[in-house]
Amino acid sequence: MRSIGYEDKYVMVIPPEEVWLDKRLATYGLDNRKQFEEIIAECRFEFPEEGGIMYIAKGSLYPYAGIAYPPATDNVAIFKRMVLNTISSYKNPLQLLFIKRDIRRLRVLGDIALKRYYLKPHLYARAVREVFRLVLLITKSEWWAHNVAMILQFDTAYRYRIQCIAGFFRKVALVEDMWNEINRVIEVGISMESHLSVYKWKKAQWLLNILLLFPGFRCIMRVVANEIRLEELIMDRNDVAYGFRKK
Repeated sequence: MRSIGYEDKYVMVIPPEEVWLDKRLATYGLDNRKQFEEIIAECRFEFPEEGGIMYIAKGSLYPYAGIAYPPATDNVAIFKRMVLNTISSYKNPLQLLFIKRDIRRLRVLGDIALKRYYLKPHLYARAVREVFRLVLLITKSEWWAHNVAMILQFDTAYRYRIQCIAGFFRKVALVEDMWNEINRVIEVGISMESHLSVYKWKKAQWLLNILLLFPGFRCIMRVVANEIRLEELIMDRNDVAYGFRKK
């Protein structure tokens, strides 16, 4: 395992340039120490041989799978909000006929907000690497794979939720009775949520059930059901430490 920082003490660092797919874009504009001081933290980074980045902040008992970089997090939040607003606008299944128009709009925003902060694929968190692999397998598009991965990498509320419910999926049931298995697990997720978050789950469930009516989408989901490696998604000890910590 390779480290950046000292083994016996912590140093003031920002994410190393080597983690970015295009380091010129990711660090553009950070040209003086004053700007650096707004995003640095006392920490060190480790790069496990199997992939990913472990961010170890001073005083933390467990490493965090990822990096703390507010410029990227802020842009991911903008893109995610646009995606959610687009989904929320579908009040009627017929509006899905305009989905190509909405995707074109999201592509423009993704290129502006996220592309500069893409991580190298092998450095995404373990669960995110699996999602990246699946999206790339289905879409044959690195744009889709990176943008979905970026949301999960920098928005841990979504990542940890997906990881948490992944442990409730049964692979055989997912392959043989996909519709019922997906709805069963979503109901498990809803049962663990606070009242304010239930609406998001219900909206996702509604959209999934509508999309599953289309043969093309069912075909995509069959590929996912057969190819997914659930063991890569399930939370490990470090994920649990951050995903369920008290504020």
